[in-house]
Amino acid sequence: ENSMPESVEAPITKGEKLAEAAVYYADQGITRADLVAAETVERNLILYIGSLIKDFVSHPVVMVVLALLILLAAAYAALTVYVNYARHKKIRRHNSRSKVVRMKDFKDR
Repeated sequence: ENSMPESVEAPITKGEKLAEAAVYYADQGITRADLVAAETVERNLILYIGSLIKDFVSHPVVMVVLALLILLAAAYAALTVYVNYARHKKIRRHNSRSKVVRMKDFKDR
C-alpha cells in the first residue's frame, strides 16, 4: 500500500515528504516509510505558465465559449462575403443598365 500522488508540483526542496509507503506481508503491516525528495527541484516558469494555460483551456466552460466564438467568427465571415457579393452584383447590374455618356454628347446640347 502507498499514498503516492500521481504527480508533484515544483518547487520541491530536498528532504520534503512526497508520499508514504507501507510494507505488508500476509496482510500484516511490517513497516511504513516516508518517501522524501533526494534533491531540490526548482519550478520552470515557462512550463508552469504552459501548464496553467493548458488547465484553463481544457476547462469545459472555456471550451464551449471558444467553440461559440469560432462559430460566430465563421458566421461573420460568411455574412461579410455574402454582403460584398450582393453589393458588387448590384453595382454590376446598375452599371450595365446605365447609359454611357461621352463628352461629345455634352457639346451637342
